[in-house]
Amino acid sequence: MKDIIELRRVWPYIKKYKGQFFIGIAMILLVVITAGLEPFILGLAITEIGENIVDIVQGVPGASMNYSYIFKIMLIYGLRGALNMLGRYFSTFFISGVVQKSMFDLRNDISNKMNRLPVSYFDSHKLGDILSRVTSDVESVSNFLTQTFSPTIMGILQIIFSLIMIVLIHPQVLIIVLTMMILALVFSRLIIQWGQPVWKEQTQALGSLFALSQEHLSGFTEMKVYNQEEESLNQFKDMNARLTKAAATASFRSGLVTPVTRFTADMAYVVVALISGRQVIKGTVTLGNLQALVQYVNQINQSINQMSEMSGAMQNAGAASARVFELLDQEEEDFSNETQQLPKKVKGEVVFDHVQFGYSTDNILMNDINFKVNPGDTVAIVGPTGAGKTTLINLILRFYEILDGKILIDQVDISEVSRQNLREHIGLVLQEAWLFQDTIAENIRFGDKEATKEEIINA
Repeated sequence: MKDIIELRRVWPYIKKYKGQFFIGIAMILLVVITAGLEPFILGLAITEIGENIVDIVQGVPGASMNYSYIFKIMLIYGLRGALNMLGRYFSTFFISGVVQKSMFDLRNDISNKMNRLPVSYFDSHKLGDILSRVTSDVESVSNFLTQTFSPTIMGILQIIFSLIMIVLIHPQVLIIVLTMMILALVFSRLIIQWGQPVWKEQTQALGSLFALSQEHLSGFTEMKVYNQEEESLNQFKDMNARLTKAAATASFRSGLVTPVTRFTADMAYVVVALISGRQVIKGTVTLGNLQALVQYVNQINQSINQMSEMSGAMQNAGAASARVFELLDQEEEDFSNETQQLPKKVKGEVVFDHVQFGYSTDNILMNDINFKVNPGDTVAIVGPTGAGKTTLINLILRFYEILDGKILIDQVDISEVSRQNLREHIGLVLQEAWLFQDTIAENIRFGDKEATKEEIINA
């Protein structure tokens, strides 16, 4: 249930458009009221027709069909149907609009968050898993809000309205309906709690499959060179089997909710029909009210069944939401000490002054590193793989923070310099060239958006 509760964190995004949202809720309420009045209105017509027929059969003087009354009832019934149709249209229009705007804002927040995350986060998380959170997990939340949220609210309001009408028509059967609802809710909750861990496992397995696919596609050439196609296929099969097993188990467990709730609802349906039928025979309940009672119990039954069928989508969205907000909750780079900037024209003096670095205090990789690079010098850093050559560059760019000592550029401590300002003064050529899907000119201009055409050609 903890993951499902994570869905409440979507509310701040929806709240930005609360005007449209509450109009949508008002339209849902209109749908519920017009749908809820249907059995009652039909009951009036059935009662009138039944009484007219009985009077005619019994030969009551002046007995006939009261077409004027029946016509008025049918006119009201038609108006009710028109309002119901309009309510459904506008509820979908407003709620869907709010959801899409909210998801737009959520995706933007994720994009902004990723720009503020330290490089260490991307080093410690697989790219495919991050992509899964940003794409499929956000889409799962969006689909739930678009396709499931409105019917769930509608179902809850429908149950409340039906209970009110049952109390007004025949309060004695209320205890039967409430017993049915309590049993259905208890069983549903138990099944949902049983299935929630598997839904979480499914979303994690999907993220792992994304990560594996991304790695295989990125390293396709290396995989071919070393004849690892078979090994790659086996890894994918294993991961796919894990996802399939988790998805099948999750679907099975959530699928148990519907038959259990339907059984309890059907039992209540039968009992209410029997009790009310006896009251009709005794003359204490009209035939129209019997029809209305049965229909209201049926509406409650349908609402509970509909919501139980959506439990799988809710659990999936809850697990996906937890993964999305886990990303948004990650600690960002600390900018609190960034009060200085490098000179506009940097000479290029670089000093490592008793630098100590490690990914944690328990794992020191560099200790008491001291050297100085004078302006204009060309320096090669040579060493075996894993010696720390790339790490030195990462420290200068402040992709990681040192544990002790100082790194200075032109006598300025870079720990106090804005990362953006620092990186504007450093040119970096990666071992593997990375090109964006754009023109060559735009790829060259990537580091300086203000670069002129002449500067691009000279580069």
